[in-house]
Amino acid sequence: MDFLERFIDSIGRGTHTLSVKTDEVIELTEMKVDIKAIEEEIENHKLYIGQIVYKYYTQEKGTMPTSEIKRICMEIRRLEKKLYMMKDKMVRKRGYTYCKGCGQIIKKKQNYCPKCGNRVLKY
Repeated sequence: MDFLERFIDSIGRGTHTLSVKTDEVIELTEMKVDIKAIEEEIENHKLYIGQIVYKYYTQEKGTMPTSEIKRICMEIRRLEKKLYMMKDKMVRKRGYTYCKGCGQIIKKKQNYCPKCGNRVLKY
């Protein structure tokens, strides 16, 4: 293989690597946008619950709309589970994992958790 063929091959490998990294960055960015949207939705639900309670408190009549509050709380819980799963996927996509002892985010290559000292099991 002469110099030109090696050079062209090297450019091809570099282009492929760049393409893969670009796809990873785009995917992580999309995940961050989705996570932010869910966090904002959760916050809006909490604010709405506060408005309901305040309205009940200031009017001092009728009954507290507990069924509506319960429905919103259940939706918040569903969104929090979805948020946890999305954050977990993003952490793992970046090459990290969680300590089984304390929940600290750690690099997959670490043998021990820097926070609690727990030995990280390799699978």
